[in-house]
Amino acid sequence: MSFSKYNKERPFLVITQHYTPADGEKTSTKDWGKTGKKNLQEMVSIVDTVKNKHLNEATVIIDILQRRVVKSRFSEPNEEVITHYLTQYKNQVAEGIQIWMKNQYKDKESSETFINDLENEISNLDALNNIKVDIDITESLNDEK
Repeated sequence: MSFSKYNKERPFLVITQHYTPADGEKTSTKDWGKTGKKNLQEMVSIVDTVKNKHLNEATVIIDILQRRVVKSRFSEPNEEVITHYLTQYKNQVAEGIQIWMKNQYKDKESSETFINDLENEISNLDALNNIKVDIDITESLNDEK
């Protein structure tokens, strides 16, 4: 199964959820899977290519630049999923975009144009108005030298 349209070398937010038994839970009891208490753990990563492994294992995959859901195991509308995860993990998203930009845009002018376009797009989206991605591109480019 090939998903070449997601192999565009742009940043994707990948969330994988795992449940573990809560402390003191007896997993051997009848119907524990339905009635027992569980702890939720989310593993977050930013990748530049969505692979079949991600499509199989991830709970949510969001294309950060295009603001769209690639995969979601939730019944909520995609706009709510995007808003929730981009808000909850905005620091990781900002850091992932910074790293991605270092590989994509080597000169300062292209980087600043990209950041301005990205900030304008985010501010125009009603669902994402409360997210502020603060990226200091000058500092990032100076780190490369």
